[in-house]
Amino acid sequence: MESRRVLAAETPSHAGGAVRLMGWVSRIRVLGGIVFLELRDRSGSVQVVVRRGAPCFDLARRLSRDYVVAVEGEVRREERAPGGVEVVASRVSVLNEAEKPLPLDYSKSGNPLNLRLDWRFLDLRSPRSQAVMRALAEAAHAVREYFRSQGFLEIFTPKIIGQASEGGADVFPLVYFGREAFLAQSPQLYKQLMMATGVERVYEIGVAFRAEEHRGPRHLCEFRSIDYEVSFVKDHLEVARYSVEVVRRAVEAVTRALGGFGEMFGEPPVVPADPPVLNVEEACRLIGRPGCSMTAEEEELLGEAVRREYGSDLVVVTEYPWSDRPFYTMRLPEDLSKTRSFDIILRGLEVASGSQREHRYDVLVAQLKEKGLDPSSFKFYLDHFKYGMPPHGGAGIGLERLVKQILGLRNIREAVLAPRDPERLTP
Repeated sequence: MESRRVLAAETPSHAGGAVRLMGWVSRIRVLGGIVFLELRDRSGSVQVVVRRGAPCFDLARRLSRDYVVAVEGEVRREERAPGGVEVVASRVSVLNEAEKPLPLDYSKSGNPLNLRLDWRFLDLRSPRSQAVMRALAEAAHAVREYFRSQGFLEIFTPKIIGQASEGGADVFPLVYFGREAFLAQSPQLYKQLMMATGVERVYEIGVAFRAEEHRGPRHLCEFRSIDYEVSFVKDHLEVARYSVEVVRRAVEAVTRALGGFGEMFGEPPVVPADPPVLNVEEACRLIGRPGCSMTAEEEELLGEAVRREYGSDLVVVTEYPWSDRPFYTMRLPEDLSKTRSFDIILRGLEVASGSQREHRYDVLVAQLKEKGLDPSSFKFYLDHFKYGMPPHGGAGIGLERLVKQILGLRNIREAVLAPRDPERLTP
């Protein structure tokens, strides 16, 4: 009977027994009458030994790195081997070969990012790149668990829409059966309309699109957005607390999944349960730039200052100017030039943006006009505000940005399976 397949990480529990492994040859050494193979699968690596006299010895000597193989043999204790065991092979089968040389040596650090992205699915053979993908998955899972624990309903909003979600020009137009349509910038209008249903709390982790010409290390044209909306909020600070907790849960989950960051990524960020909260004016004074507008450079300076003054890698910045915020943002009643809004700055980069929303129909229409937008284009959205829309607020959190800052990555494209930017449409 054929031995059942086990994973590399499971071999220690099979000491003294027969196993069948399948994976990639990640290293090979021929020392006289012994061939040492390092076999890698999704769980890790294990040492395979092929001795002279075994039927598969000549085949094993001809193997090369990245061949896909199946190995059958007996697991034996060996303190000198990684994991304390090795598999003495009785049979090796080649499932597929690999041409040489590979276009990308994924085992080396320092490969140019563009080369890595051109050969993304070879690059993802490296433990570091796989760890980033695992971090994305764990962060998303932790976010879902948190929102479910707080009574939020997961929703799935359309990504082909008839009107730009945020207004403005940074949208991708498309032809929809002869009509103009757009790829959604965010689920903003739909998650707000869910507040009219009485559900009260919703969230989504979905794709969003921004037709922005940014080519720097912090922007993408397609990204995953964590969005939530909640009814009956007191103010924007209550809304911000959900964003802070999302970041905290994501940091904890990623740290736990990677077993600490070690040499790959450095130290995890410090995110206290009660982080500092500064309005924009206070934040500008802290970095010695009164009247600043929180540019990318100023966010970096703020991150350094907050770590120095408060021992925190996260800060909540509030009360952004009305001129810088979308039409649906509620303004401060005592100063209409400011808004009940916030950004979450993590390690000097904005990872979340939110606010209390304007829920009064007449005020919302007036704010649309003030922003130079045509209320008739938002009729399907506005009409629902006539029939009992509760006070509410919410935020959007960039998943890739969040993981980039948690891991300390230099470029957000490292945190995407197949990034889309103004130049890149493949793979």
